[in-house]
Amino acid sequence: NGASNQKKAGSILLLCFALILIILTNSKAAILTLGIVLILYFVKILLFDKKGIAFLIFSISIIIIFLSLVFFFPKPVDRISIAYESLKNKDNTKSTDDSNGTRLRLMIWEEALDLIKEKPFLGYGTGSSKSILTEKYKQKGMSFAEKGKYNAHNQFLQSGIENGMFGIITLLVLILIPFFIAIKYKNFIALGIPILIGVNFLFESMLGLQSGIIYTGFFLS
Repeated sequence: NGASNQKKAGSILLLCFALILIILTNSKAAILTLGIVLILYFVKILLFDKKGIAFLIFSISIIIIFLSLVFFFPKPVDRISIAYESLKNKDNTKSTDDSNGTRLRLMIWEEALDLIKEKPFLGYGTGSSKSILTEKYKQKGMSFAEKGKYNAHNQFLQSGIENGMFGIITLLVLILIPFFIAIKYKNFIALGIPILIGVNFLFESMLGLQSGIIYTGFFLS
C-alpha cells in the first residue's frame, strides 16, 4: 500500500508539472488540446473507471489549470481573449495589425482557401505551397506574411494547396483510423494521440518540418 500510494503521488506530481509546462508554452493549440484530452478523461472516469484516484487526479488537474491561468500565467488567457475577438471580427481582418497571430492566421487561411478553390482536385504539386502562398501574399499586399514567407499554418490547407482534396482526405484517413481503433478498444490514452495531432494540424503545417514528420509518423504508426 505504501509503495502504491507513493507511485500515485508521483503520478500526480508529474501530471501537475506537465500541465504547468503546457500553460507556459502560451500556445492556444496546446491549451485547446489539453482541454479536449481532459474532457475525454472525465468521460472515461464516468463511464469506465470505478477508482477514486482517477477522479482525484482529474480534479487536481482542473484546479491547477484554473489557478495557473487566473493567478500565475495570465498571458494565455490574454491570447485566447484576443483570438476570440479576432474570430468575432473576422470580417475586418484585412485592416488589422499583422502582428496579431490569430488575425494573421485568418488572413493566411483565407488566401489558402482561395488557392485550393482554383485547383481543388490535384493542387499545385508537392512542395509548391511556400512559393505559391508567397506570391499570393504579394498580390494581396500582405507584406508581413510575404516577408516571412509564411506557410499555411494549417496542415489540411497546406496539403490541399499541394495535393488538392486527395491530400486533405489522406490526412483525415491517417487521423481517423487510429482514432476509431482507440475507441473500439476503449484505449483513452491512445485516443489522445490522433486528437493531439489533429488539433495541431489545424494550427500548424507540421509536415513541413522534419521534426513534424518524425513526430506524426512515430505516434500514428
